[in-house]
Amino acid sequence: MHGLQNGVREMSCNHTKVVFLFCMTGIFLTSARCTRYLPAPPAPAPVPVSPPIAPSNSNESTGSGGVGGAGGAGGAGGLGGISGAGGPGSNGAAGGASGAGGAGGIGGAGGAGGVGDSGRTGVEAPSKPATDNMPARYHGQAPIGHLDPHDRFSIRIDMAIDDAGVDAYLEELADPKSPSYKKYLTPEEFRARFYPSPAKVSATRASLIAEGMDVDEVTHGNVLKAQVTAAQAEKVFGSQLDYFREPGYALLRRVSVGATHIDPRLGIRSVHGLSSPPIRHSHAIALSRAVPNALPMFSGPYNAAQIRSAYSIPASATGAGQTVGLIELDGYLLSDINAYAQANGIRRPKMTNIFIGGFDGTIQDVNAQGEVTLDIELVNAMVPQADEIRVYQASQQLDEMAFFDAWSEIANPSIGDQKLVKIISCSWGSPESSMGPAIIGSDGALFKQMAAQGQTIFAAAGDSGAYDDGSTIGVDDPASQPGVVGVGGTSLQTHLGAWKSETTWSGGGGGHSSYWALPSWQKNLSPTNPEVSTTHRNVPDVSMDADPQTGHSILVNNQWTVFGGTSCAAPLWAGFFAHIEQARVAKKLKPLGWLTPALYSLYHTKALTHATHDIADGSSNGYYHAAPLYDNATGVGSIIGTSLLNALSAE
Repeated sequence: MHGLQNGVREMSCNHTKVVFLFCMTGIFLTSARCTRYLPAPPAPAPVPVSPPIAPSNSNESTGSGGVGGAGGAGGAGGLGGISGAGGPGSNGAAGGASGAGGAGGIGGAGGAGGVGDSGRTGVEAPSKPATDNMPARYHGQAPIGHLDPHDRFSIRIDMAIDDAGVDAYLEELADPKSPSYKKYLTPEEFRARFYPSPAKVSATRASLIAEGMDVDEVTHGNVLKAQVTAAQAEKVFGSQLDYFREPGYALLRRVSVGATHIDPRLGIRSVHGLSSPPIRHSHAIALSRAVPNALPMFSGPYNAAQIRSAYSIPASATGAGQTVGLIELDGYLLSDINAYAQANGIRRPKMTNIFIGGFDGTIQDVNAQGEVTLDIELVNAMVPQADEIRVYQASQQLDEMAFFDAWSEIANPSIGDQKLVKIISCSWGSPESSMGPAIIGSDGALFKQMAAQGQTIFAAAGDSGAYDDGSTIGVDDPASQPGVVGVGGTSLQTHLGAWKSETTWSGGGGGHSSYWALPSWQKNLSPTNPEVSTTHRNVPDVSMDADPQTGHSILVNNQWTVFGGTSCAAPLWAGFFAHIEQARVAKKLKPLGWLTPALYSLYHTKALTHATHDIADGSSNGYYHAAPLYDNATGVGSIIGTSLLNALSAE
């Protein structure tokens, strides 16, 4: 989808919102991005990152400021929760001083009392405006208008869980000296240990129904799904709902302006959907037509056998007995998948589709279809004997909460055979700067749950280099989440089928999270590299070929096309991880499960020296440079198949 001919309208019809995209090719619903291959922009001075915000067990409620008596001081504002604001201190009556702003909670903004203070992991910091709780992408804009009080939309009410307990358990899982080392929980065990009680959830549901909300059902234990009117949402949650224009689109979006006020007795972590969720984009780049089986003398495009050869994947590594899951936001043609397998001389994969939120797999956007197709084909290329490729399919067009719901299903399976898939790849994301703190925090809780359950998620780190939103230094979500393996991009060169060299792909995402604090396993990564953060989550963790100029031959709509982007790197890494688990089963070892601590443990013991390609040639993703050891351009590097397989399949 290209050019200025495109336009989007958001209309209200009987209080039901419909979004149309008008294109030269017709009228259809869409959200996927077709990325053009452009050189990285000149690097401006880096944008300062905000302090790390560590999730807490607090809710998003706001305490009330006391009322100052005649001549007395106003009361202090309340304590902010995970992303909620501290309550405003009340102005003192005539002659009295204004009350002090409430202290910010963990990541919460303190309220104004005269001048309030924003929370910086519980410590006072410079003041921020009340609108700071809205997604940052709308800052500086004036609202287009106010929502009609009768407008209806869907929200997800996320009940608070025991975050401190989860964090402590994750540390135990990763500690070889702990009796809980690699003792992963089932979803049932996790819910019993860390979720609120069913009685608490039911009580909160009853309270919301009493306020006139249509609370449909309890989903996955701690998430309530509701249909609300704008008037109800503003009354119950204290938010002001306005329309803003989505940056980069002719699209009006619902935005919750100012602080959200939630009664702390409800035990709610956050509410999703008060602001329209960010549009999740594909991280795939279609470059040109491909020749499926050409022998690359010096570079791609690569077919299935060639990419395995380039990264030294042994013939015995087939993925047998393993399942790889893919989270997708459109459909695919099974005929493409089968034809790709036949052309590459590999087995047709067993496909299982899990449909989320009423989506039936009907293709809605050919660009997004390309993303879904390449993910499946590259997993099949890497693990041709896998038991199953399971595709969790949702649609942002049908349900704007679909991405969150899909992750909830992966963490807490409830559809079909309710299989808990341990290896997942995600090629969809949004700039972290476009996200509100509520959705980042609640997604993060799901990813931590999956880590505690032994699930590893590989997420594409983005295709805009160090400038994930296209103009400012920043990283992509969910690749920047601590519970996720962020996968960056390289440009791979081969000679006669063997690995020759690798350099940073200029479009590969990487940098520092502005939300998440430095995880324990990323401490002391590269003490002599000033580009590596010592306070914030560093991205990516690993990398693999993503350059469209050395891309991959993918069959879409019965046409061979060269694809690049970190969308290629993430499913390839997921497939490789299936080989590790296959090898551990053969050795009668426990599953490795959550990869990240084990990977960085090897890094800190220098065991990755001969197991990954450490890209250290000074190449750049537009700001960060490839350097010895870890770097924010390529992470710890790319796969040396047999060596890394042996390193991670040893107890």
